[in-house]
Amino acid sequence: MGFDKALSVILAFVFVFEAHNLLADPAPELEEVAVVASRVANADSASSAATLATTLRYDPTVDLQSRGLAEGQADLVIRGASFESAAISIGAVNIRDPQTGHYLLELPIDPTSFDKSSLALGSEGVFAAQNATMGAVQYNLQPIEPVAQFQGAWGDDELSFQSLRLAAVAPMSDADVGVRIAATRSSSDGSIANGDHDFERLNLALQRRTDTAQSDLVLAHQDKFFGWPGAYTGFASLPETDHTKTLLVLLNHRQATQAGWYAISAYNRSLDDDYDFDRRTKEAGAAGSFDHKTRNWGVGLRGERLLAGIDYEYAVQYQADELVSSTDLTEGDFNSRKYLSAALAPTWQVLGESSDWRFKAGVVYQDTSRSRPFVGALGSVTWIPKQLPLRLTVDYADSSQVPGYTSLKSRPAGLFGGNARLGREQSEQWSTTLSYQAEAVGKFSASVFKRTDDDLVDWTYNTSQPSARQANAVDLSVRGAEVLWRRDAGDLAWVLGWTYLDKDADYGSAAVDASYYALNYSKQRFTAALTWRLGDQWQVNLDNEYRRQATNPLRTGSDTAYFGSVSVVYSPADALALALVVDNVSDEDFQRFPGSPSARRSASLQVTVNLL
Repeated sequence: MGFDKALSVILAFVFVFEAHNLLADPAPELEEVAVVASRVANADSASSAATLATTLRYDPTVDLQSRGLAEGQADLVIRGASFESAAISIGAVNIRDPQTGHYLLELPIDPTSFDKSSLALGSEGVFAAQNATMGAVQYNLQPIEPVAQFQGAWGDDELSFQSLRLAAVAPMSDADVGVRIAATRSSSDGSIANGDHDFERLNLALQRRTDTAQSDLVLAHQDKFFGWPGAYTGFASLPETDHTKTLLVLLNHRQATQAGWYAISAYNRSLDDDYDFDRRTKEAGAAGSFDHKTRNWGVGLRGERLLAGIDYEYAVQYQADELVSSTDLTEGDFNSRKYLSAALAPTWQVLGESSDWRFKAGVVYQDTSRSRPFVGALGSVTWIPKQLPLRLTVDYADSSQVPGYTSLKSRPAGLFGGNARLGREQSEQWSTTLSYQAEAVGKFSASVFKRTDDDLVDWTYNTSQPSARQANAVDLSVRGAEVLWRRDAGDLAWVLGWTYLDKDADYGSAAVDASYYALNYSKQRFTAALTWRLGDQWQVNLDNEYRRQATNPLRTGSDTAYFGSVSVVYSPADALALALVVDNVSDEDFQRFPGSPSARRSASLQVTVNLL
């Protein structure tokens, strides 16, 4: 079946399946998105204005591999996969970067516009992500509330950032209409030489909300410059810079119905990228200048529908992208691509005297206009005893994706060697999760998982060409375990996490002496987020991470590291908060990315003023 024919069949099926749902009388109240508590203690950085990367730094469910400042550039890695294997999901679409997964987090939306993130893995991840085998970090837009807030910070290394947030809500006869403006700027000389940054972000959001629906329009712009030695090359002698300009238009509508809920989302994103591996040289705009421009857009439908006692979960996404221009991505056969994905899974329950069972079984279809389609299976079985507050779930999912333009279209040799022959990547995931929740204990979960990745794209190193790297396919076998414990005990709250990973890799006939990504992982990682409330006016927040990294010949220094961030917040009145924030309290020099220096200790004094 061709790509266009598959698109027509899937759209026809969606129309027939959902027609009654779209026309049904709305439910009495809007289906609320599940409330997800924060998994970190500090929502602010000592070194920069906050971005989506800030709260992910110490998140126990993901591993953020940063090049110096996390807000400058960071890769999102889940359960030891590649930096291009994860997605960011907003509403019913995931917004990715077609050039490279390094820009996955380049979403110019103020992080306070979102609720706390949740993680969709396995069979759930198939519904949340397109062209991402590991799943997605999910965000939902919060209801707009009246606000007039100023936040500013001044600190080490000439740090200065300011944020202004203004929002108003007008009650109408049938809905509340809100408008929100958020403007942010941030600059610093950096904690090491040539580690400076300078960025600006501007948002305008419009929202219409009723008891049964919420509709959002977001216009967002970001201009970000950051410098870091050895950021992408791993050679600390090179003072690299990266300058991106991002524009995003996002539409989202979520509706509750008598039969369930659905969300429809659409976006348009463009990114201009000016990367320089040596800021001391002057670019000529020719090959070697590493200037790129991409554009991508997409629409998605996702929801749940109860029909004849069976709950059907479904998701459809159609996206398209274009490599508009590039000085260096000149190989390969195409500069544009279309993507189509669809998933459907019925869920049903079997009720018993002592326990209930929940079964899910479904199928996923993934295709592009430049590749063969992929069809996979997904499913889960959950046991829920009635006398105990626990549940046990066994989950399975197939997924697939295709490589980005940097790996496909870079020249075969040179600083970043591409490989136009790279094909579709496939992944198979198994996991078993036990969760327990009780007031005296809090919430506890433990998972063991196994994943096989076929033809995963990795960037590799060979001693015969020490000044270059190469895009190669690798077959990975990943085994791991995760434990998460959350507890709120009066004035003290904590979230503790532990992750264990082990990998086997097969690069086939490729000459590989080291890996920059697939084998750059933490064998064990411990996180602890602590919040201690000292009366009505004081609060101490502490994030901790200890990691034992797999040995990598490209890394200099220790394979173990401790990172910590602390903030002491004083709130003498509801309208005012003062905070001392310190990042990397131990002044750790561990290289999260092999060869690239670590961001060093930094501190700033921050003030937040609420006028409403």
